[in-house]
Amino acid sequence: MAESTPPEGPLAEAMVRLRGLMDQAFSQGEKEITSASLATADAHGRVSIRTIFIAHTEDDGLVFFASRNSGKGIQMAENPRVALCFFWPVMQEQVTVEGQADVLDEAESDRYWRSRLRDDQLGAWVSESTRDAVAEAKPRENLREMKHRFREERVPRPDAWRAYRIRPDYIRFWATGWHRVHKPVRYRCDADGQWTVSEESL
Repeated sequence: MAESTPPEGPLAEAMVRLRGLMDQAFSQGEKEITSASLATADAHGRVSIRTIFIAHTEDDGLVFFASRNSGKGIQMAENPRVALCFFWPVMQEQVTVEGQADVLDEAESDRYWRSRLRDDQLGAWVSESTRDAVAEAKPRENLREMKHRFREERVPRPDAWRAYRIRPDYIRFWATGWHRVHKPVRYRCDADGQWTVSEESL
């Protein structure tokens, strides 16, 4: 069997490094290794931030799910520029990612949807059904209803739920603790698509 070729280029290198930190975080007992703060902004520059879970890390980006009807979905439709921040407190490591979030087509969204746990799929349906005050007051009842509704079939993807891929053009690795001995490392892509890797002064 032929050996697989490792990914090439600064972006692929940065993504391998990010996955390595996730593996290290898991081995050191971090609770949510794929959680990150996602910042979005609307067309007027008003910024919002919330915690999300990254579904997949790939050689050229990061994939997560969101409803196009949600606050972040609406803002990303107006302004696709986003920023992520991972932080693993046990290791005192953080990684920031900036780039553009592209909504994936229905076929790709379906493919990623099938990789989600059934409970997560049901949760997405509950989320879509609780966008008014009356429904929001009874999430457990809504979950029971969804479990009954899809009890004998696969859970389909809600129309509004899509996979998004963040295409990074800036990634920064930084050990944040007082004991840090490594300089922050920055991967940046310029307007011509050329990547540079540099260390920053502490």
